[in-house]
Amino acid sequence: MLVGLLQFSGPANKKDIFSKKKSRDNLSDHWIEMRKFFFKNGIRLVTEDELGKSKHSFEIHIDVENAKNSKVPKFLFSWESKYLKPENANQKKLSQYYRVFSWDSNKSDLKNFTKFYFPHFRRMKLMPNGFYHRKKLVIMIANNKSLPYFDRLSYSYNLYSERVKSIRWFEKFYPDDFYLYGSGWDKSPRFPGKLGGLIHVIEEKILFKKFKFKSWRGSIKKKDDILKSSKFSIVYENLSDQNDYITEKIFDCFCFGNIPIYWGAKNILKYIPYNCFIDRRNFKSYFELYSFINKMTEKNFIQYQNNIKKFLNSKKARLFSTKNFVQTVPAQIVKDLKKLK
Repeated sequence: MLVGLLQFSGPANKKDIFSKKKSRDNLSDHWIEMRKFFFKNGIRLVTEDELGKSKHSFEIHIDVENAKNSKVPKFLFSWESKYLKPENANQKKLSQYYRVFSWDSNKSDLKNFTKFYFPHFRRMKLMPNGFYHRKKLVIMIANNKSLPYFDRLSYSYNLYSERVKSIRWFEKFYPDDFYLYGSGWDKSPRFPGKLGGLIHVIEEKILFKKFKFKSWRGSIKKKDDILKSSKFSIVYENLSDQNDYITEKIFDCFCFGNIPIYWGAKNILKYIPYNCFIDRRNFKSYFELYSFINKMTEKNFIQYQNNIKKFLNSKKARLFSTKNFVQTVPAQIVKDLKKLK
């Protein structure tokens, strides 16, 4: 049986990427199914902490990594944008991969490019049920992070800072209608890079209470209960104006009948109908946005939920399914490996 190495930056227990129990909100489903697909095709996919003394025949990197064995073929999942992972735009490094899988169509000029869609589709777990039992008006589920470095171009697309602006606005004008969840909000807004980390360390020791966000309700293990009990979510991707950059955030809301206030992919309407979400770009101010959601009738809210249900049952939604991911990515790698024999 061939051995393939899945390599990525992250925690010491890298094998947890294949554990449904250790992951939150179904974020490991596609990795688990990918591993199963490889096994059915005579390939054992392992992480570095599982490799041991075994020799591997190929490598899969989640974002650009240094090769464990430079002599074996390598495949790349270009997961993050170049503004978050600059190495993913390094042509010299990309040329070292036999095939580059990316959501970013701008890489289509690469000879070894194959497009994939983020596999975060989730079935609707609540039938359209209105908002009678949804006591929270607006929530945000996000961690207190920032861009990894300061760059003028990347900051023109920066939605980390827009999240902070929205938090500050609700805390100032409608604090009883807004609930913030996630890690790190007991500190100031994260500043880019190592300096931001240093600032937070200092705050933990000296200025802990001064910078606490008043709307913060703590971190959570699962999004489910929060999404079930709230009407709307502020759902901002890490970056704006990136074509096809549609992650799990909007699908998590859909799954539990929560209406997302979305800002992110420039071409979001190519994939998701306008009547399934509230497009933040259509509002000149938070006052205008608040007026819109606060005055929404339950009849209109249920119509949004019905629209979401219809979309999740459509062919377009299945582009973002785990099944489509498996048929696009590991299936192609298996074909490539057969050619390389």
